[in-house]
Amino acid sequence: ATTEPAIAIVGTNVYMFYQNSANDIAYDKYNGSWSGETTLETGTYRDTKPKWAEFNDSQQATQIDYLFSDGTDIYWNKLALTTS
Repeated sequence: ATTEPAIAIVGTNVYMFYQNSANDIAYDKYNGSWSGETTLETGTYRDTKPKWAEFNDSQQATQIDYLFSDGTDIYWNKLALTTS
């Protein structure tokens, strides 16, 4: 089961970030159909928050930034976007 979903939309792609049943941070991409879960961070994490902006993000064409937590600290990483 997924918990704490949050989305970022880039063009016609919807990226849903969430905590999966193994307490990892994962995402699924929707563009007419769901592509399937991809794990981004393995561990005991929660509270993922993606951010994408067309004009206020220096890497808008190539990545979605996201924050996540282990309950004590907050971490940053990015999801590299494909051009296809």
